[in-house]
Amino acid sequence: MAVSPTQFRITPWCGCARAHGAYTGVVPSRTLRRAALLGLLVVALATGTASAAPVVSGEFPVPNLGSNDKLAQGPDGNMWVTLNGAEYDVARITPSGSVTEFKLGAVTPLGITAGPKGLLWIARNGGVVSFDPADPEGSKKITDIALIGTSPSIILGPDGNLWATGENKLVRVPPDNPAGATEVPVPGLQTAKDIDVAGSLIVVAGLERIYAVTTAGAITEHKISGQAQGVAGNPNGQYAFTQPVSPPKEIGLLSPTAAPIVRSAEGTDPFGIALGSDGAYWSPEFISDGLTRITADGTLSGLTGFAKGSGPRQIAAGPGNTLWVTLETTQKVGRVSGLEPPVAPPSPLPAAGSGEPQTRIAKGPKSKVRTRRKRVRVKFRFNSPNAGATFECALLRLKKHRKGKRAPRPRFKRCTSPRAYTVRPGRYRFLVRAVLDGTVDSSPAKRTFRIVRVR
Repeated sequence: MAVSPTQFRITPWCGCARAHGAYTGVVPSRTLRRAALLGLLVVALATGTASAAPVVSGEFPVPNLGSNDKLAQGPDGNMWVTLNGAEYDVARITPSGSVTEFKLGAVTPLGITAGPKGLLWIARNGGVVSFDPADPEGSKKITDIALIGTSPSIILGPDGNLWATGENKLVRVPPDNPAGATEVPVPGLQTAKDIDVAGSLIVVAGLERIYAVTTAGAITEHKISGQAQGVAGNPNGQYAFTQPVSPPKEIGLLSPTAAPIVRSAEGTDPFGIALGSDGAYWSPEFISDGLTRITADGTLSGLTGFAKGSGPRQIAAGPGNTLWVTLETTQKVGRVSGLEPPVAPPSPLPAAGSGEPQTRIAKGPKSKVRTRRKRVRVKFRFNSPNAGATFECALLRLKKHRKGKRAPRPRFKRCTSPRAYTVRPGRYRFLVRAVLDGTVDSSPAKRTFRIVRVR
C-alpha cells in the first residue's frame, strides 16, 4: 500500500464521529536499554538535513491486534508485540517489517518489556511469561502471580526488578524468582492503564491521577482531569501522560521539580505515548490517523502519513531512530523512520553580572615544535561560552630566572581568534582571557610550548 507524504502540523479538530467510551488501552512497554543521549532534551527536532525528517516508512499486517496490545524493542534488535488472538500470543517484527507469530500459552497477554539476561517478559491476567527471543516457544516460562490484575502493564525498574500493575497496587517481580513477587500498595490507583520508568521513579497512569512511586514505595500524586491512558518517562526524571477520555482531553508533562505543562488534546485523541530518540514524546491519534509530538517544553506538532482509518493506538521506540505504532483498525503495525537524536546543547551561558566569563583554547601548537627555520609561525584559536565576550592575549618567552627573581608579568592586549605569532626557538607561554561587561576572566586559558630548531 502506498504511503502518503508526511508533514508536520498541529492537528485540528476533525469532527470525526468515532466513539471514545471504550478506551482501555495502555502505552507499550519500553525497551530495556535507554540511550544515554536521551538525558539531553531539545525543544525542536534536530535533523541534519531536510530529508532526515520523520516519515511513515511502512505498514505491516499483524493479525489479532487489540487496543491494549503493546510493543517493546527486544534485546535481539527486533520489535515484539502482544496479540489478542486465541492461538498466538506474541509477534516478532524485524526492522524491515517481516512478521512471525509465536504460541506461548500466555492467555490474555498485554504488557511486554525487555528484562535482564536477554529475556523478554509478558504481563498477563494473573501472571507473567518470560522467554528467550532466539527461541520463544522452546524457552517460555509461565509463572502465576495472583497479585497481578487484569489489563496489566510491565516494565524493568531502576532497581533491576520487573514491575507490573495490579488493583490499587504495583507488583515487584524479581526476575530470578518471579513466584516471589511482592506488592507495593498504591491507594486509589484502581486499575492502572500504563507504567514506565522516569529516572529513579516508577510512573503509573491511573484514574484522575498520575502516580510517581519510588522503589521503596513512597508515592507522589499528580491530579489530572480524567482517566490517564499512557505515561512515558525520561531518564532525567520528567514524564509525559495522555488523557483522551474525559473533556478537556489532555496531553501533558510532569516532574517532581518543575511546574506541570498541560496542553489541550481535543481532536487529536492521544492514546499511548513513548519517548522517541529525538528527545520528544510521541502519541498516536486514534481519530485522525496521525501522531502528536510534544517536546520537553510543551511545544506541540504532529505527523501524518498513516493510511486513512488505520486507528493508531500504541507506540514504542525502536532500533535505528524509529517508532513503531499499532494500527488497530487495519490490523497492522506502522513504522516511522528518521527521528534524529538530539544535538547536545552548548554550555549554559552565565547571566551578565553573575560571575566571571570563561575562556577556552580550542587549538594551538604542540608542546614541542621542531623546525629547520630561524623563525616559525604559531596560531591559536580560542572561544568563550559567554555570548558577547571579547578577548585579551599575551605571549611570554620563558627564560631561566635566578632564584628569588620574579618572572615577567604578561602584558595583555586586545585580540581576536585566530591569533598568530612568529617566534624564534625557545620556550613560550600563550595566555588568553575573556572580557564581558567589564569583568575579566581571572584565570586565563594557558598553553605552553617549545620551539626547537633542528639542523
